[in-house]
Amino acid sequence: GLKTLADVGRAPWNIDGDRSARAAGADLETTWDIATIGVRRQTQDTARLSLALYHGVVNVCRANGMSGFVAVLDERVRRLLDSVGIVTR
Repeated sequence: GLKTLADVGRAPWNIDGDRSARAAGADLETTWDIATIGVRRQTQDTARLSLALYHGVVNVCRANGMSGFVAVLDERVRRLLDSVGIVTR
């Protein structure tokens, strides 16, 4: 299974992650779990480096037939992804 979907089954969420992902239209056979990716806060120009990192991840995902991803994201990351056309639900 996908770690994030298992994690949301525990407190504080207590939801059926697989069922929720399928209800959102996820194909769990080609959905990936994105755990932790990031840029050190001490780095200059963190936003640009983060975008470069996400760009690389997106290219790897496309090359390997990923249809979607699951992850626990904070609002800052969601806004950054939205700004480059990766809309999350």
